[in-house]
Amino acid sequence: EGRLQLDVWEGKEGDKRCKLRVAAERVQFLEKLDRKNSQEENDALAESYVLN
Repeated sequence: EGRLQLDVWEGKEGDKRCKLRVAAERVQFLEKLDRKNSQEENDALAESYVLN
């Protein structure tokens, strides 16, 4: 959960600068998937999508 924060300022040469930041209040880290299993799941989903 969080919000986006846009910072705007003028650079040294008078150019307009901006930066979009993510201000996170809560972050959930997920487990890394095994690449082999992930590919098999993607293939199964693709087949399911085509059949439906």
